[in-house]
Amino acid sequence: MIRISKKKAETLVSAYLITTFMLFAVRDSMSGVMRYAFSLVHLDFLWFVVDAFAMGATIIFFIQQFSRRNPLGIAICLSFVFSLVVSVFTTNDTIGGFFSSIKMFLPLLAGMSLSGTVLEERKWPNIILHVVFVASVIGLILNPYISYPWVGQTFNTLGVERQATRLWWVEGGIVRYGGLAGDSTMAGYFCAFLYMLLARQHRLLVNVVSWPIIYWALNTSTSKTATGVFFIAILLYLFQYFLGNNERRIFVMRKVARFSFLFILVPVVLIIFTAGMDLTEISPKLFSLQDRINNTWQEPYILMAEMFPWTIFTGCGMGCMCYPIYYTSYAQLYIPLDNFYLMTLLMMGPSTIFILIAQYKSAGMSRDTSKLAVIFLFNIYSITVQCYGPSFATMMFGYMFSDVFALRSRTELRLKPILQRFGSSDSLASFRPLGRPAE
Repeated sequence: MIRISKKKAETLVSAYLITTFMLFAVRDSMSGVMRYAFSLVHLDFLWFVVDAFAMGATIIFFIQQFSRRNPLGIAICLSFVFSLVVSVFTTNDTIGGFFSSIKMFLPLLAGMSLSGTVLEERKWPNIILHVVFVASVIGLILNPYISYPWVGQTFNTLGVERQATRLWWVEGGIVRYGGLAGDSTMAGYFCAFLYMLLARQHRLLVNVVSWPIIYWALNTSTSKTATGVFFIAILLYLFQYFLGNNERRIFVMRKVARFSFLFILVPVVLIIFTAGMDLTEISPKLFSLQDRINNTWQEPYILMAEMFPWTIFTGCGMGCMCYPIYYTSYAQLYIPLDNFYLMTLLMMGPSTIFILIAQYKSAGMSRDTSKLAVIFLFNIYSITVQCYGPSFATMMFGYMFSDVFALRSRTELRLKPILQRFGSSDSLASFRPLGRPAE
């Protein structure tokens, strides 16, 4: 019988989890390429291999949290199971819808399982992230000049067809170039967020030279949200650069990350003060925001309240009013809810509070300034983007506040400041000062 030491087992698990993250990064950044290639060789099922890895990572996360007796982790695990059960009594009336709902949420839990890991500090993941970032930028820049074969192609999943390209809001329909991802929103996401994750590794001059190139790519995608977030990422980078001292950076970025949770309230504030107003009188470009305020941020809640009034206490269940509904008999009722936190609240109900608490705690304890910066950016980006598909955005969300799940038990959560001061190489691995990428 083969025996594996605890240290070796932990190394293998860590390698598996990091591999899962990298597979999602590569697959989703080049989803147009891969779907097209898989369809050519009639091996479309290979697309879902990455989701099988995410299932394994989710099982590991469950085991981690129950073995560590982490109260927040256990609460989130149980909330996920409860939300799946609730969905059976609302919109998940088919096997396809049920499994699609599970698939939708797996990347979030898989991202959380990376507690104690700083991906950009490890050599091979760092190289892959750089390659994915550069490929995303180049793929967008070349898109207007090269006719990618996957553009406009439809992909069939469980009997539902999806298209690689979309049209912009303005009258006449401007093509939203999707680059190698085949989706403009996701291509823009990779450019903006991977820049923020990797920027601190490079000198100021390298960053400054890259800015107009990245902007060129984002402008090609026509993703206004990603472009706006990129400009904020530049300001965050400069802000951290001129702070100088690493401990000062960590202290300030924790405050910045926690402050960003106020942005979660933006949709509520806009609905209260601007609902019913014609924002296009200010600028025609505000039509999409006006549509969200008056329609898509409100109507899914109204619809669920009318159909299943009791869901106000439970949420309407995993996958409810999100893309898994396409695989159910309720597909005609789908209304796109373009806000991550409103979508999560609709599905999970009051148990959403566990995710928010975990985020807030992690923002106050992480020593990874890149994660802290990404938390700030995500809370802005998610105001107008759902982020439950493609999957890498959901996985990045789980990863950015995963540090809190490295803790063991309620006692360690309470004594965290003392543990940070004296150190713990096990559950506080993510609090170490950042250095060069590890071998």
